[in-house]
Amino acid sequence: MYVDRQPAIKGAMSRKKKVLLSIILVAGAVLAYPLYADMFHVYTVRDDNGGTILWNSNEAYLFMSEVKRGYRMSWPGFAVAALFDWFNAPSLPSDQHIVLTVIHVTSSGVERHIAQITKDTASVPHFFTPVGLTIYAFSEGVIYKLSADHFDPATADEQAQLGGIEHLSSDSDVTVNGWEKRGIGKAAGDFEFSARIGNAAVLKVHQGNVYKSLTDSPTVELHRPGQPVQELWHVNGDPHRVSRRDYERALSTLGMN
Repeated sequence: MYVDRQPAIKGAMSRKKKVLLSIILVAGAVLAYPLYADMFHVYTVRDDNGGTILWNSNEAYLFMSEVKRGYRMSWPGFAVAALFDWFNAPSLPSDQHIVLTVIHVTSSGVERHIAQITKDTASVPHFFTPVGLTIYAFSEGVIYKLSADHFDPATADEQAQLGGIEHLSSDSDVTVNGWEKRGIGKAAGDFEFSARIGNAAVLKVHQGNVYKSLTDSPTVELHRPGQPVQELWHVNGDPHRVSRRDYERALSTLGMN
């Protein structure tokens, strides 16, 4: 007896096509999800910054912290956050990291190093205090010393030389062991000051003016006779919307240089 197998074969092929089509649709949906997700979310990055300068007649050290904050929100959440921000009650960030940069300036040149990358502001060294040829700092109960381009815990002998934690300088705008110390950040008005290094180099610090903008940032410039002005520090503090990819790149510590 003759049996026509064509319908069964066609049915099997049809099922395979359906399975293949389903796989293609699922894979396409997975690949396209980030694009659709971006349509319903807002990604914003904000950079706050400031620091401390120590200088004497021969050299200067700038200890500058940049706090990069990221906000991932739905459109309704973004609208609510904008309203609260208008009332000076900003939302907590979804992600953040802090970069501590050390800039060493002498009459012969400038060295710049990233000394630390962290997610916690409490772990960033502060109370910078020069003693002889060593600069000490403090963070989370530990006394540190500056070692070229990073901070190491101070030894017992070094802490004895310092005289203990009570000898760390917690103030700004003071003279400490022959060094001048000033804070760099935001001020209520147009304020600037200068630090002379050697016979020719001059650092000019322009503080951020909160009357101009709550996000106005400080600027540090190096002036030398006969040379163009060199900007050593300035960070745009204005919040700005970015793509999801740029957001992830900005908040990734691996992308810092």
